[in-house]
Amino acid sequence: MLKIFKLSKLQIIIISFLIFIFCINDFFLKPIIKEKYLDTDLKSFEHISWRYLLIISVFIAVITIAVIQLRLKKVHILQVFMVIVFSGLLTFFGFYRFISNALLYINFKTEKEEIIREYQVINHKEQKVFWLDAGENSLHDKDEMLKLSKNITQKNSRFIFEYKNNDTVKVSFKKGILNVNYLD
Repeated sequence: MLKIFKLSKLQIIIISFLIFIFCINDFFLKPIIKEKYLDTDLKSFEHISWRYLLIISVFIAVITIAVIQLRLKKVHILQVFMVIVFSGLLTFFGFYRFISNALLYINFKTEKEEIIREYQVINHKEQKVFWLDAGENSLHDKDEMLKLSKNITQKNSRFIFEYKNNDTVKVSFKKGILNVNYLD
């Protein structure tokens, strides 16, 4: 009998863990993040997310070093440096999307304050132009605007695409613990 794969218990555990992490990210976290966050808020989070990833990478490196030190009793500086570099790079690059999505999920679960953002409607039916202007937070994407239509704060609000040129639309956002806005 030909044995193609011969895996140890540790390798099976690691592979199972990785599959579990990627399944949680793809089937649980991504749909929630896509539903609750606008692209502009996600892009602004990407500019600061490296800080959180750096902290998590250092934390994982310290735990890994502590485990190695407990098991081996004698650790060389070069080994410690290699563990820090390897675990930092693995965390930062290998799990970047999962950690970012997990942080955004935590942000969504920890409401800090409510924010009302005003958009000015730009609607030119003849030229088939419709977008919401709010300075740097302007929206041009149809799907993003449909997300907003659920959160319009005005009473008797209409469907988002029924607003006329220069109308003002107020949308309610919540801000989480990481200071990233999300839709309620």
